Amino acid sequence: MNNKNVARLITFFAITCLFLASGAKAAMCAVPASDGDQSISGVVNTYYEGASSASAGSTTITVGASSGAINPLAAGDLVIIMQMQDAQFNSANSSAYGSGGTSGRGYTALNQTGRYEFARVDSVVGSSVTLSEGLTYSYTNANATLTRGQRRFQVIKVPQYNNVNISGTVTAAPWDGRKGGVVAIDVANTLNGAGGTIDVSGLGFRGGAHRRTGFAADATSRFFYVDTEANNNSGTNLRHSSKGEGIAGTPQYVFDGTLVIDTNGLSNADGYPGGDYGRGAPGNAGGGGNEWSNAGNDSGGGGGANVSNGGNGGAGWNLDPATQNVGGLGGASFPASLSSIVMGGGGGAGLANNSGQPHGGAGGGIIIIRANIVVGSLTLNAAGADGVQSTQNDGGGGAGAGGSVALTATSGLGSVTVDISGGQGGDAWPVDSSANGMHGPGGGGGGGYLIYSPGAGTPSVNLSAGAGGTTTTRNEPHGATSGVAGSQSSAAGRYPCVADIQVTKSDTLGDYQPGATRTYSIAVTNNGPGDVIGASVTDTVPVGLNIDAISCAPVSNCSSLTTTGQNIEATVDVGLGETVTISVDVTYSTAPEDY
Repeated sequence: MNNKNVARLITFFAITCLFLASGAKAAMCAVPASDGDQSISGVVNTYYEGASSASAGSTTITVGASSGAINPLAAGDLVIIMQMQDAQFNSANSSAYGSGGTSGRGYTALNQTGRYEFARVDSVVGSSVTLSEGLTYSYTNANATLTRGQRRFQVIKVPQYNNVNISGTVTAAPWDGRKGGVVAIDVANTLNGAGGTIDVSGLGFRGGAHRRTGFAADATSRFFYVDTEANNNSGTNLRHSSKGEGIAGTPQYVFDGTLVIDTNGLSNADGYPGGDYGRGAPGNAGGGGNEWSNAGNDSGGGGGANVSNGGNGGAGWNLDPATQNVGGLGGASFPASLSSIVMGGGGGAGLANNSGQPHGGAGGGIIIIRANIVVGSLTLNAAGADGVQSTQNDGGGGAGAGGSVALTATSGLGSVTVDISGGQGGDAWPVDSSANGMHGPGGGGGGGYLIYSPGAGTPSVNLSAGAGGTTTTRNEPHGATSGVAGSQSSAAGRYPCVADIQVTKSDTLGDYQPGATRTYSIAVTNNGPGDVIGASVTDTVPVGLNIDAISCAPVSNCSSLTTTGQNIEATVDVGLGETVTISVDVTYSTAPEDY
C-alpha cells in the first residue's frame, strides 16, 4: 500500500472515533442508563420518609422507613427530594379561616411546599445519605402542633433506564402521610409507551373520613373548625365532618379509597390547628360537612384543589342553599411551576346522621418522566377520586383534585395522553323523589397541573374539573358546586442527561516512514447543557501503528487511560464548556507488510 493510501486510512479512523456519555451534572443526573433496558410494570420507585429536617446547602439527608419497590439506596443512585406538606394557614373560627381573608379556605404561607430537586447519592451509611452536591432547597420534617399541621418531605429513588417499555400498568405506593404517591423515572434513550399506562389516580392526599352516624343535641352552627375532644371527647364528631388531607397537614381520620385510617392512634389528637372537623378548607384540602343550628343536617363535603380551587359542598336537609349552606368549602389553588408541584388535595367528608358513610375522595398523585425520546402511545392517569355517594338520606363526600404531571423529553410527547381531571362530588340520596328529600351533595375536585417540554410535541390532556354531586331523582345541586379546571404549561426544558459533545481527532501523522514516531490527539468538548461525569472515549489505532503512550490534559479530568491491542480507552469528566484532550504517541511499523 502506498503512502497516500495510508494517510487516507488514518483519516477514516479519525472520523469514526466512538464516544459514549455515561453521566452528567450530579445535581441533575447520576449515572444515566445504569439500570439498562427493561420492560416495567407495577411499582418501580422506592420511597423513604424524611427522618429529620435538612438545610439548603447540606450534603446529608437522614431517611426513615421505606415503601414501594424496596430497593436500598446506593452510591450512584438518582433520587428526588420533595417537600410534600409545609403550608401554614389562619385557624380563626370564622371566614378568615385559611388565607386570613373572607373565603374560609387557603393558606397564609406556602414555605417550601411542593419544592423538589434531583440529586445523586454518593454514599449511604445506615440511615444517613450523602449527596454529591449541596441541596438547593431546605426540607422540613415535623409533627403537628397546636399551631401547625404536620410537615413532611420524602426521598424517592428514581430508576435510571437506558431504554424502557411500559408493560401493562406502572403505579406508585399510595401516599401514607409520610411517603409515596409519586411515579418518577429517568430514561437516557427511548421510552416506549407501548400502549401502556402509568396510573396514580387517587393515590395522592387522602379524603376526610366520615366517622359515625347519629344525632347530637349539642350541635352548633357554621363552624369553620371543631375540635375532636371538645365534641363528646370520643373521637367522633356527630354533627361536623372531617376535613381532607393536603399541603397544610393531615387530619386524624382519613379515607384512602378503601379504608378509614386513624393517623394518630388512640390519642384523639387533631392534626389541624383548632380541629379536624368543620367547613373551613386548610390549604388545598376540602372542608367537612357542617351542621346548621340543630336543624338542617347532612351537608356535603368540599372538593380538594390543585392548581385550581375545589368546589363547595351542598346545603343540608331542608335548608335554603342560597342562605343556609354550611357545606364544606373547596380547597384553595396552589401556584404550581416547574420547580414546585403538589398532589391533589383530598375532599372533605360529608355529614351523615343516618347510615351513610360519605367519605371524601383522595387526590391524584404525581408523575415525573425524564426521557430523551418518547415513542408509542402512553397514557398517564393522575385523576382525583370521586367523593363517596350517600345512598341514604345523608350528605355526599367531596371529591379529590387531579394530580400533577411533569414531562421532560426531546420528542414524542404528542403520543402521550394525560388525565389530571378532578373527581366528581358524591351524590346525596339520589333515589329519593320527594320535594323535601334534598340533602347536601359533595363538591367537585379541582383539575390538576401538567408541565412539559416545549418543541417535543403536545400531549392530549384532560384538565377538567369534577362536577359537584346532585341530590334526588331531579339531580338538584342543592348548593354543591363544581371544581375549577386545571392548567398546563410548556416550559419543562429538555432532557438534561444527554450532553451535546463534540469529538474531534487530529490527523498529524504525515506520510509513512518506517520507525517514525508521531503524536495525534482526541479533543472532547462539552457544549452542555450540563457537566459530564465518567464519559467513556474509545479509539482504534490502524494496524501498522504501534501505541507507545497515552496522556490526558487536564490530568485531573481523566480517571483512567488504558490500551488493549490496538484500542485506546479513556474515562473522562468534562465540565460545561470545557475541552479534555487525549494525546496518543505512536510509531510506524518497520514492516511494510503490516499495511
